[in-house]
Amino acid sequence: MVRRLWVIFGVAIVVAGGFGYGGFGVMATFPEMRGLNRRLTELNHEWGGRDSLRISGPMWWLTGHGAAEIGQVTIGGWGAVSGLSQKADSVGNELLAVIAAYEMGYQYSPVEYCWVRPCVDLRFGAWFDWVHSLEPGQSNFSRWFLVWDMALCPGLEVMGRLRFGEQSFIGLFAKGSYMMPFVLWEFGDSPVPDFRLQGFALQAGLRFGKMEPRPFRM
Repeated sequence: MVRRLWVIFGVAIVVAGGFGYGGFGVMATFPEMRGLNRRLTELNHEWGGRDSLRISGPMWWLTGHGAAEIGQVTIGGWGAVSGLSQKADSVGNELLAVIAAYEMGYQYSPVEYCWVRPCVDLRFGAWFDWVHSLEPGQSNFSRWFLVWDMALCPGLEVMGRLRFGEQSFIGLFAKGSYMMPFVLWEFGDSPVPDFRLQGFALQAGLRFGKMEPRPFRM
């Protein structure tokens, strides 16, 4: 899925005459963890433990992104990966989550070196959780859960950029959005924890791009 995003991004860059950007960064999301903690605590007690698991946010993600500029409109995508590891007295828990998203936005630049960009993402996300016993002789006791979802994510980005060539720029950006899942598929050992990749998301990072050419002087 992420590979398809980059193929679409490359085609869009060609259509747009070569103007666009790409980069990397970090993201913090703030999902509600109570349902996940409740299910993991149940398994810990079921397998002889006494502790309660208290996984708390934020979830931290590594991100990569790219987009083409067609006039004031931006078309592109981004991807992210995150992981959590937690132990109680009787169970260990490993969670891996991935996101791929298509994004459209409209850039408003009051001055050349700054833009404000409202945008909306169509996000595809998945998380996989493996819970396993830590009790001696019970290593074969485990549970797994897998959830896929689709979400709509309206957001707002602010970026400052500095030109370092006739067309090239480097930028620092910050983006806030809200993830609203509307389709869900659940797999694994029932009952699956009541946990969603939803809520507020904050991204920040570095990007490189090409913009309208002009003479550049050091």
